[in-house]
Amino acid sequence: SPAVKAQILQTLSALLSCGHDATSLYFLLSNNHVNNLILSFLPLSQFTSAALEELVPAYTTFLKSLSTLLESAPHLFELLCEKDDQDPACSDSASAVKFPLLTASVSLA
Repeated sequence: SPAVKAQILQTLSALLSCGHDATSLYFLLSNNHVNNLILSFLPLSQFTSAALEELVPAYTTFLKSLSTLLESAPHLFELLCEKDDQDPACSDSASAVKFPLLTASVSLA
């Protein structure tokens, strides 16, 4: 439900804004869980307008908390690197690099 998703985003925003220990932040941001969470909300068109009214403020706050954190510690956040099997121009070693935080921010603009 949108209310549960909004609560999860609010909780994560609080964790990110209160976490000042580099080790704690590393564990929060490692393994691409945050990237996957960001991407799970895209495209925003998957939600009804009523759900968006509830989710967008929490999602925006979460993205803002994350970007504020990254101003002082950008090395803690991983980019998504995944093999691009769909692109015939890519060699076996080629990867697609994604930055979900930027993608999500642009989609909200």
